[in-house]
Order: sequence, then structure tokens, then C-alpha cells
Amino acid sequence: MKRVLTLILLILSSAVVRAQMMPDSTVQTVAYWFIGDKYSYQLEESKVNVMNDTDTVLVEKSAQILTFEVIDSTAAGYRIRVTSLDDQHSDYGRMELNRKLEKLMGDIPVEFETDPNGTFLQISPVTFTQKEKDKILDVALDHYKKEKNLSNKELKELRGLVSALLTPEYLTNATLNLISPLLFFHGTRLEIDKHYPFDTEIQPLSAVSDKMLEMKGEFWADGEWTDEKSVILHCIQSIDEEQLKPFIASVISTFSKDAGWIDEATNGLQMRLCDLITEEVHLPTGWPIYYAYDRHIIVTDGEKTQEQIISRSFLILDTD
Repeated sequence: MKRVLTLILLILSSAVVRAQMMPDSTVQTVAYWFIGDKYSYQLEESKVNVMNDTDTVLVEKSAQILTFEVIDSTAAGYRIRVTSLDDQHSDYGRMELNRKLEKLMGDIPVEFETDPNGTFLQISPVTFTQKEKDKILDVALDHYKKEKNLSNKELKELRGLVSALLTPEYLTNATLNLISPLLFFHGTRLEIDKHYPFDTEIQPLSAVSDKMLEMKGEFWADGEWTDEKSVILHCIQSIDEEQLKPFIASVISTFSKDAGWIDEATNGLQMRLCDLITEEVHLPTGWPIYYAYDRHIIVTDGEKTQEQIISRSFLILDTD
């Protein structure tokens, strides 16, 4: 059971919703940005395990400051540069590794583009050379060899896994999944308190599998808390339980020669995955004020329930 739960949580935790108050009881998020606009956000992420709805364990927690700066503004839209600093992690070994990698590579800014309303369009690819990749691998593996006292065989396996993840495509998608949700609502006019259904897909562990999961959800503007200053937006999305078991089995089979045990091990398990999102956007400017995301992964085996909650929040630190 423990082995199965570890794999399920690993696979599902790594996977991937647009407001100006109108006279007609609708709201629309529109960007009114100018070159030189610069806002910093505190980004916090955490992972918590809950057993049988009572025993709660904080697995890890991290924080950093992200600064968004408008570097170009045209009739076609905006270009934003994102830089990061002050990376903190509850795992001191992980934080030490981050320091080593930052010293090696420096802070690599990320840039993305939006349309005139602030709707996310595209992100500039994260790029690095094979020589830079080899340096990153050497530093990371040397760190884990000392930190975890890994054998040569374990180091070889770890190198293969890290090498598969350390690609421009994977890092670009990871950055995309981090930033683009902040602008999910931008450009869309919503009736207050009307719920809008939608379908989407996520691709957990995209570096090792092309399998997709279909999610169904709905989003709405909260009439109770929305006013002329800001709009509160909500989104909830979930995955049909019938998709999860065959999906997990198919992903495991891509990197395990002996995956036949997974069907028997998951027999009788109940699985649920649900995402909850709340965002506040400043209407006069279109800048997000606060964003909170929680992914709940729940696995039940008879009377035993294990839940993992992956959380991410952005809080603006400076306002005019």
C-alpha cells in the first residue's frame, strides 16, 4: 500500500483559470499596464500529508520573491519579464543545492507575452547548452552523493531521472504552469455569480509520459466580495475517478519493467483529485493581488485515507 501511495502522489502532484466592473452587472479583467510597471510577489508553496483526516504532516515548504516588470507595450499587447530572488526551502539540503545552482547559472529571467487585455499568449523558451546541463548535473549529483550517501548504482539511476527532467521543454512548461494561471481570467467578461463550465487537460510527469487526463470544472466571479476596487474569482476542477487508475498504471509501465503488480495493488482503492483556486484582481490596473491554489489528492483503502494537499499562493508585496 505504501509503495502504491507514494507513486500515486508523485504522479498526480506534479501535473497542470481572466475582471473591470461594468454597469450591466458583469465584470471583465483588463490589463492597464505601462512600460516600467514593476510589482513583486511573495510566492509560497507547500506539500502536506493528512492521514485519516486527523494526522497532518508538513512534507515541505518553500518561498521566494518574484518580480514582474513590463518591458514592452504595443497595440498587440505586453511583454513581461519575471525575475526571482531570496529562495527559501524547509529542506536545508535542497536550499543549499539551490544556492550552488544559482551561483553556477545565475538568475535567469523569464519573459512572456500577453494580448492587450493581459490574456497570456506565450512564454519565451528556457534555454541552456549541453555543457551547462552537464555542469548542473555534476553539481546536483555531487550534492546528493554527499547529502544522501548514495551508491554508484543509485547515482546512475538518479542521473538518468534528473537528465530526463532537465530539458528546455520541461523547464519551460514548468515555468508556464507557474505563471500563466495568474492571467487565466484576463480578457473574459463574466456575469456576476454565474458559473461557467469548462473542460481542460493536464499532463502529469510530461517528461516521461505523453498521457493526458481530462478535467472538468467551473469558474465564477464572486458577487458578495466583488466591488469597484477588485474582483474575487473562483475556480474548481476535478478528475473523474475512473480515469485515475488506468492512467497511473500506464505511467508506471513507461518506466518500470515490472508493473504488473499495480493492478492488483490498486484493486479496491478509491482515488480523487480536485483543484481549488481563488484569485483577487485589482480592477483599475488588472494586476493580480492574491492567488491561491490547492490540489487535493485523496486515496482511500477501506477505512484508511491518505490525502496530500499541494498549495501555491502569490501575494503582491507593493502597491501604488
